[in-house]
Amino acid sequence: MSVKIIDVKRIGVVRILGGSIKRVFVGGADSNRLDFALGVLEPGEYLKKHYHPNSDEVYFVLEGEGKLYIEDREEDLRPNRAVLIPSKVIHGVKNTGSSKLVIAFFTAPGTEELVEV
Repeated sequence: MSVKIIDVKRIGVVRILGGSIKRVFVGGADSNRLDFALGVLEPGEYLKKHYHPNSDEVYFVLEGEGKLYIEDREEDLRPNRAVLIPSKVIHGVKNTGSSKLVIAFFTAPGTEELVEV
């Protein structure tokens, strides 16, 4: 595998689970060990509840405010907050603020596998 450098501004947005995602490094294509994406959610926008059957996921909030729904509880999201979500744990996120919510998502191992609930 070789080093990759990407200007994230040039990556198009795709709709996944009702939200806007930029797939930066895709597991299986760019790396077998990691998947990296940016969620860019406008006020009121959300990612539906889902889980990853074989991957852990880390959320790192870059800007904005929101709620993280983890199984039957919710947690506040704000800049510089990191969350580790083990595989098989149901989770979703919503922008509850007045400006965009930007979250870095890291999934390992890098697979596109997710199950919507």
